[in-house]
Amino acid sequence: MHSATDSWTSWYLAPQLLTDAIDVIAVRENLLGIKERVEGREPLPPEVVYGELALWLVCFVGFWTAEVGIVVGRAWRKLALVALGAALLTIALVLVKPPVGVDALGAIAIWIAIWRASRPVRVGSH
Repeated sequence: MHSATDSWTSWYLAPQLLTDAIDVIAVRENLLGIKERVEGREPLPPEVVYGELALWLVCFVGFWTAEVGIVVGRAWRKLALVALGAALLTIALVLVKPPVGVDALGAIAIWIAIWRASRPVRVGSH
């Protein structure tokens, strides 16, 4: 890409990586749609496609939330594991394309894991 940054220390790097990731997903979706049409199958309805995209975004925002929690929170080890799990789950959901219900369960699981990992630890009274 001609608009890509040449410096790894540039402020433009984070937005560039984000748009590259979104571009990979968009191009893949377009190619899968072309493949379905060539094979004579009907593409997925827009409601399903946009539902998948919304749930993938919810998963990705969960990953970002866990990452921010690592920086500002005390339970960074737990949140690091949640961030790793959220990243792997998001990638798996995008690449495998399971039914939308599985995407929804994955999104819910990520946010429950973030909530549980970021809760303060209770010290038992004896």
